[in-house]
Amino acid sequence: MTFIVTGERGGGKTSFLEQLAQSLRKQDVKVGGFISPGLITIDGNKDFDIMDITGKTKMPLSSRSGKENYLDLGKFYFNPEALIFGEKIIGDAMNENCDILIMDEIGPVELNQNAWFRILKKVIYEYNGTLVLSVRRRLVEAVIRKFSLKNAEIIDINMFSPINYSSIFRSINPDVNKMLKK
Repeated sequence: MTFIVTGERGGGKTSFLEQLAQSLRKQDVKVGGFISPGLITIDGNKDFDIMDITGKTKMPLSSRSGKENYLDLGKFYFNPEALIFGEKIIGDAMNENCDILIMDEIGPVELNQNAWFRILKKVIYEYNGTLVLSVRRRLVEAVIRKFSLKNAEIIDINMFSPINYSSIFRSINPDVNKMLKK
């Protein structure tokens, strides 16, 4: 099962996913993946880190300004070490049979077959758990088409509280229901 968490740019998708993961872990659900919290720079732009969903490890992911050895992938420059780190996080989560795998965020770069494109394709074809992606509202249909996610459940963050969201997971997906303690 795939869930797409959506909202506007800067609308709280990453915070929602972080709180969701915390809520699910409290119920002994095995959650893996990463989030990409934004950081406002001195010049008012937004850079992003990549952080393991457990919050134990993070590193700079992307920046609007070019940095040495970063890859130019459109509007952002990406840290190649962070891309490797993100793929490792996802690979480890798959190998550990995490019940839920979170990837924040899928967007224009992946639609152009860069950044998380390759690992997301692998997850879609090989992962048996519940996949949770964050996608900007205006890109949801394009992501669904590009990755053949026609059965994905769309979750608008403005409609649900992450504290209460585990009950929504139980009602939507019977497999997750078995994992969650009542």
